[in-house]
Amino acid sequence: MSIGPSTRARIMAGLADGRTDAELAADLGIAVGTLQCYIAALCRQYKVPGRNALIPLAVQRGWLPAAADVPLPRPVGPLGLVLLCIAAGRTMQDIGRHAGCSESTARRHAKDVCAHYGATTRTQAVALAIRSRHLAPHQAFTTIPANPFPRTRPGRTA
Repeated sequence: MSIGPSTRARIMAGLADGRTDAELAADLGIAVGTLQCYIAALCRQYKVPGRNALIPLAVQRGWLPAAADVPLPRPVGPLGLVLLCIAAGRTMQDIGRHAGCSESTARRHAKDVCAHYGATTRTQAVALAIRSRHLAPHQAFTTIPANPFPRTRPGRTA
């Protein structure tokens, strides 16, 4: 499946703006299923694990603007780690395993990251993190650092 540059740009911009699949498909004049196939094709073409990882790739290649004047504090602690994992396209189960917490706690952290940026989707949160220079586009394609906040219980080691 070949996707033209203008369609690719519109898809990337829509994902970065937090548009739902239905809204984006309506703007492009295609069915939601077709849009999802396009997104999956883009993920395969650029060898990224999921739609969240398309945003850093788009900024890195110059398809989306990299910076904006967004005066937000940088998320730290577990939220920063979750943001890195989301940008890398990890699943909530993987994020929970990496962060040493349950999948539901990872989902709560992801919601907190979205709330921090005022984003409606995780993909939009990644785009806003890049635009506010809290996340460099190339960070999504590097190895996620070891969890600096291991989960420990009394009498147990991490």
